[in-house]
Amino acid sequence: MRAFVVKFEFQDGYIYPWNYGFIPETTAEDGDALDGILLGKTPIPQGDVVRSVALGVLKLRDRGVDDHKIIALPVKHRLLTNWSNTDKLPSEITNGILSAMREMARQKKKKIKILGFSNINEAEAEIRRAHERFIEVA
Repeated sequence: MRAFVVKFEFQDGYIYPWNYGFIPETTAEDGDALDGILLGKTPIPQGDVVRSVALGVLKLRDRGVDDHKIIALPVKHRLLTNWSNTDKLPSEITNGILSAMREMARQKKKKIKILGFSNINEAEAEIRRAHERFIEVA
């Protein structure tokens, strides 16, 4: 039986503004599944799988290990034509993502280094590498 386990909950009244999860059948540099931030206002129930389109990737290091986050939108999201790449995202979204990552690190008492956003091509390459790692390990 597969189970989804909550690994972290924000404290101090902080509410994460988007859905945060992982891309199935991937293994990231840190040994976990590749993380994903799914933009949009609709809460996704834990365990649901949502077909999505990568817009880009937030590159960061967590305690010296790459821990990149794929930024995505659901495939039929109304803003997909406007936000086709991370460089098209409004600054309040990108600043919000950065703020959320810093808050998560603060609450987990982790030291992270934010390397910046990269485009859709980098995101797709990151997903391919993570999928290949998954196949090698499986």
